[in-house]
Amino acid sequence: MIIESEKLVKNPIITVCVLCYNQNAYISKCIESILSQETEYSFELLIGDDCSTDGGLETCKHYQESHPDKIKLIANNPNQGLISNYINLLSNARGKYIAVCGGDDYWCDTHKLQKQTDFLQANPDFSMCFTNAYEESNFSWEGYRKTVFAEIPQNQEFKGEDIILKWVIPASSVMFCNGLVDFSFLTKRKYYAEDLATYLKLAEYGKIYGMADISTVYVRHKESITNAQLKQDKAIRNYTTTLQSIDEELNGKYHSIIRKDLSMTYYKSAKGEYKRGNKSKAMQRMWQSMMYSPSTSCHLLIDSLIR
Repeated sequence: MIIESEKLVKNPIITVCVLCYNQNAYISKCIESILSQETEYSFELLIGDDCSTDGGLETCKHYQESHPDKIKLIANNPNQGLISNYINLLSNARGKYIAVCGGDDYWCDTHKLQKQTDFLQANPDFSMCFTNAYEESNFSWEGYRKTVFAEIPQNQEFKGEDIILKWVIPASSVMFCNGLVDFSFLTKRKYYAEDLATYLKLAEYGKIYGMADISTVYVRHKESITNAQLKQDKAIRNYTTTLQSIDEELNGKYHSIIRKDLSMTYYKSAKGEYKRGNKSKAMQRMWQSMMYSPSTSCHLLIDSLIR
């Protein structure tokens, strides 16, 4: 079901896409941070609620009714799943540029849209840009924490290899050019997350620019899709499957980099399991690390012994 008003902005320059599923505790802060943007560019806010059962849909409806000139709500029923919801939102985006924000994240820079649109307008050889972010968590066992998401010392271009190995892109900070990619490619293979595949696909059509500015807050909580610490086994399996799908989609362009990254991922998991006393699982993870890249796992092991 699509809920929109005749008052909705015509021909927006930017479409902001927000994916929401059972995030009622966070969605108001997310929407408010987007509506507070100060920019000369017209924008629409497209919210895809994927059949929330926690009152999130009602909250989104309230905001759509209060801001009919800005907000269009797509209410899925039944639940479509992350990837389908994502593709549906992008297919409804009318802006020249698309910005994305998770329903449980929020923006902390009121000039985010202005800065990123200015950059993409002035640099048509770039297909995407992103900023740094804060990572915010409030788990009972560690208390409230707010740290910088990634090390981005200066504004710079990022290659596909950097994106895979450094994991520097906060998903809710991204803005990219609309119309470059047919996102139905995400339905042809198994992807458990849309972000990395999106960035590497966009890198096929232009350069990627990272800004040192912090514009976004990534919120970690126990329900987070990306909260790998609480569901590590499943997270690693899903990450492996996603990278293998990317490898096939891009015809092996980053094959050696992907295998190196998976080797590093399994090695780090092995260390964690060993510290927790799970020696058999640690050995299994180390074996998987070596299977993906013997040279990488050996280098990491030697480096840890030297230290």
